[in-house]
Amino acid sequence: MNWDGRVLGCCYNYWGDFGNAFSDEQAFHSDAIDYAKEMLMGKATPRDDIPCTSCRHFKIMKDSQDWMRPEDIRGPLASPLVLSLLPHLGKPFVWLINRSDFLAETFLKGILIKSNSALRN
Repeated sequence: MNWDGRVLGCCYNYWGDFGNAFSDEQAFHSDAIDYAKEMLMGKATPRDDIPCTSCRHFKIMKDSQDWMRPEDIRGPLASPLVLSLLPHLGKPFVWLINRSDFLAETFLKGILIKSNSALRN
């Protein structure tokens, strides 16, 4: 999630979003997010409204047919506690977590998506 609440899906995406967590409690559970997960596992065809479609990492996965596995894709990308605090704490909270290794580890541990083998190379 970006500092302004935009749900980006991953740390590579800066060009599109899946909604805003500050204004939409269901942004992490949207149809677009679900579809993107299916795309990243090679189970759905690319769609223009999904930011992943124009990502170079997705293109590598598509070309190599080396897709993510279900265990690589988790969601939502924050604990229920963090999600419940977002509308109240807002931008400063997200900004601080995104810039602090300790806070990110404390609040977000275990929810980061693993890169698949094509992205690790």
